Amino acid sequence: MKLEPAIQGYLAYRANGWSASTVRGDKKVLAKLLRHTGNVQLASITPEVMDELLRSKPMSGGSPATYNLYLSGLRNFFKFCRQRKHAPIDYDPLVGQRPKPNPEKPKFRITMDQFPALLDAAGNERNRMAIAIGLYLMVRESEARSIRLGDVDLNEGTIAVWVHKTNGYDEMPISAELDAELRRYLVWYTQHHGPLKDDWFLLPQRKFTNRFQVYELAPSRGLQQGGLSRVVQQAVGALGHPTAGVGMHTLRRSAAAALFQEKTRQGYDGALRQVSAWLHHKSQRTSEIYIGIDIDRNTRNEETKSQSLYPSLNDDKVINLGDKHDGSNSNQAV
Repeated sequence: MKLEPAIQGYLAYRANGWSASTVRGDKKVLAKLLRHTGNVQLASITPEVMDELLRSKPMSGGSPATYNLYLSGLRNFFKFCRQRKHAPIDYDPLVGQRPKPNPEKPKFRITMDQFPALLDAAGNERNRMAIAIGLYLMVRESEARSIRLGDVDLNEGTIAVWVHKTNGYDEMPISAELDAELRRYLVWYTQHHGPLKDDWFLLPQRKFTNRFQVYELAPSRGLQQGGLSRVVQQAVGALGHPTAGVGMHTLRRSAAAALFQEKTRQGYDGALRQVSAWLHHKSQRTSEIYIGIDIDRNTRNEETKSQSLYPSLNDDKVINLGDKHDGSNSNQAV
């Protein structure tokens, strides 16, 4: 079978069960493969061909994380080809290829004591609400942009959030802090746009009006991808922090780290599990990496600092297991 129809079949298969962002990633890496090889027979794509592709700038010019994502995408494609019998069962042109080391770099976070100042630096009511959603709901940008007024239930204390990663709703709790921000914002929203409608966006676009040279909301128009990143960057920059790479994920990460610290300080053993639930992470290890902590190392450090590593050595009744015993019931202290 030739490469191009195999790719088309694979993308159709992926579109039937994977997220749109995952399929876009598949298209991107497979387009690189097709440009490199042309529409050749699959059998002609040898390990040597893949060695050359993976060394090329389109594949290796980015970060290790991007390279590893590309490599994973290619592995999934060739696995599909084997499973659909487009290639022999032992066909693997990626044999011997390994992901690149990708050490975790320290991530920028806003400390909890700066949360009030960050809200005040938002610049307008819509932007303040966006900052509050990031800090008190910890959702991804795509999820925040999807929230409509009908999803907010102040009586029940919940917001129905569509989690794109899992393709399902989560009735997330409204904390006291978020409740206060929502009530303030919705009063302002009503004063400027009349009775609220369920299908209006909680965080809509803003449009420029010529009447008074000011912005007003466009309630029925949702924000474009990346629209909230600019909101966060403006507020973070106002506090004197660098804004490169800053976005809703910065608020999400900062809030999750603060929540973990608060729950740990309160002595709650399930702090990391609760953080994972807020972040919609399947793996607690993913949450550890995301908020920049290592539970085992933290525990090691806290339990060992200025403490004896082997306290039993200070016990007068320690048994030396290396001594020979004659079967009697006597214990020899060392």
